[in-house]
Amino acid sequence: MNNPTKETQTLLQVRGLKTYFPTFQGLVKAVDGIDFELYRGEVLALVGESGSGKSVSAQTVMGLHSPKHTRIEGSIVFEGTELVGAPTKTLLDLRGGGIGMIFQEPMSAFDPLYTVGQQMVESYRLHHPGVSKAQASQLAVEALQSVGIPDSKRRFGEYSHQMSGGMLQRMLIALVIMNKPRMLIADEPTTALDVTIQAQVLRLMKQLQKDTGMAILFITHDLGVVAEMADRVHVMYAGRIVERGTSREVFGTPQHPYTKGLLASKVQPEHKNGDLPFIPGVVPRAFEFPEGCRFHPRCSFATDRCRTELPTDSFPLAAQPSHGVACHLYPAKEPV
Repeated sequence: MNNPTKETQTLLQVRGLKTYFPTFQGLVKAVDGIDFELYRGEVLALVGESGSGKSVSAQTVMGLHSPKHTRIEGSIVFEGTELVGAPTKTLLDLRGGGIGMIFQEPMSAFDPLYTVGQQMVESYRLHHPGVSKAQASQLAVEALQSVGIPDSKRRFGEYSHQMSGGMLQRMLIALVIMNKPRMLIADEPTTALDVTIQAQVLRLMKQLQKDTGMAILFITHDLGVVAEMADRVHVMYAGRIVERGTSREVFGTPQHPYTKGLLASKVQPEHKNGDLPFIPGVVPRAFEFPEGCRFHPRCSFATDRCRTELPTDSFPLAAQPSHGVACHLYPAKEPV
């Protein structure tokens, strides 16, 4: 595990990020004021239920939301460059170059009208215009080999419909690592895969991260995946970060009632003949968040303060400065 502490190790810094979508039902506050850092060479996981704002956070970092239909506030700094409000060319150069992204549905990640190889070559030459098609093709085949694709030269010339989901996910990883990004965003990369293939893809990502030193922002709802992959964990709920810390802190001594509920809801062998534990209720819709703590309607520990006052996002625990929780149940310590 990495333990970066110096500012020089900060690759990505997000401050006060808000991503709002105006709709006829109201203002959808998908991400509502979050802060986090990603350090060089580490794996940071954003976890939470569907609708918590994880994927929107990642898409905002990549600049994938149309400014005509989205209201974005705050700051996203990657390697010293501010991305909020950055020119389109800056974002285009960054995507696939400095930051690569793996999406959760590999079957729709490739254009079915072109071979996988053609798309890999096009992506690479977009960032390296001086490289010939022949050179890019050779690099693409080598990238396919590096992610364990058998008979890579033949696969290079095939179409996406000729491959399984697990094979396509490996292809997508190969496409991304061709450009040697310093940061990889993995948005639910194993959701559409069966358990055996999931394990293979996770091992591959861990090995690539170790070999290349790239940082990974890992988006998932699967706590088992987080425990295996992440150095640090941020738990999101209703557009905000409610708990943060190292994997050992969050999994070993969870503090927020929501985090505790997520961990308790994980299926265990002892649940085989009994009722499965669950968190009552549902994530509130992003255009009608409740007043106060957004988790209080589902929380058995809620007090009157929880129903009226939104907790800070998210203060450090007095006993563990590296472990933060946004909950009124705990005494806070001001950051040093």
